[in-house]
Amino acid sequence: METPTPNINQEKSINFTFNEQKYNLIFFTSKNDLTIKCEIFEKNQIFENTFSYETITNMNRYFLMYESIIDIMNELYDFIQDNKITISKDNSNLIMIFKLPNKKFKEATFSLKNKNQMINDEIIILKQKINEQQLEIEDLKKRLLNLENWKNEIMDDQKNNKLNYETIIKDSKIFSNNYQIQFIEKGILKNDMLKNNIISFKLIYQATRDGDSISNFYNKCHNIYHVLLILMTDKGLIFGGYTDLAFIFHKNGATEYIDNNAFVFSINKKKLYPVRTGEKAIRCCFCCCPQFYMKTIYLKPNFLKENNSYTCTAKEGSYIGFNSDYELNDGTQNFKVSELEVFQITFSL
Repeated sequence: METPTPNINQEKSINFTFNEQKYNLIFFTSKNDLTIKCEIFEKNQIFENTFSYETITNMNRYFLMYESIIDIMNELYDFIQDNKITISKDNSNLIMIFKLPNKKFKEATFSLKNKNQMINDEIIILKQKINEQQLEIEDLKKRLLNLENWKNEIMDDQKNNKLNYETIIKDSKIFSNNYQIQFIEKGILKNDMLKNNIISFKLIYQATRDGDSISNFYNKCHNIYHVLLILMTDKGLIFGGYTDLAFIFHKNGATEYIDNNAFVFSINKKKLYPVRTGEKAIRCCFCCCPQFYMKTIYLKPNFLKENNSYTCTAKEGSYIGFNSDYELNDGTQNFKVSELEVFQITFSL
């Protein structure tokens, strides 16, 4: 049997109770050896044994499926967490019996450690660690140099306009893959003045987290420019809109704004709908959340609870490219929101 490649040292510990007796078990790997220390609380006794990879695999062929001593350590750790262990003890030895998945028990014997010997062993280990650390310092210097190189590579990636899609998907409850984000990015970069910029997405509002009232929305989004609004309906449809302008709360009345760079979009249809040049793009007022004009996307208060938000017919809105009425909502006027998110978009060269 071929000996596996030595592993980096690792350590794990676990407290458990067996037959009303409390134990602390410490696993430590060194090269291809596994050392197990078992301390019996309240009795001030410690038992210890070291097993090589070959010894463990010879004890039971079940462990041949693992390529490293660390994998075996993790498996034994799981056995203890799952209470698949029995323990017996005499004056000088402690015997652990692990119940393996093949329903066979296998025992491992641990000898009682002399306290002076334990101290000497610890001294030896500490000296070894000091020597190892001298070598690790050189290794850390090399790793630091590699990190500097990786940092430069990351900066180069940013210059090539690559987004950190994983972070966006992790923060969002709507975006689920890179292609959805790239689709939005291409829409924003259709503006010739921005095509050489790097885009960053920052989640500033999430309805299920922050609330779906008008005050909840504006507390997070008021007066923030360059915003992307994206929502998912209870039918699983995903659509939204982008504007260079800010959603501004007005205590009285309403205000409409022109933004020639604004657009709405459908993720499901993979389609962008730009605003007509010179026409109003968004509307903000005190009685409802912002809308993409005219009622292309109209969000009523408490949109998570009510089926009263809606979109408009193909002829009513300020956005072009619709082939049918209520196209964003798959042909239906009203919709209920299951999640709505607003991202602030920032640009850098």
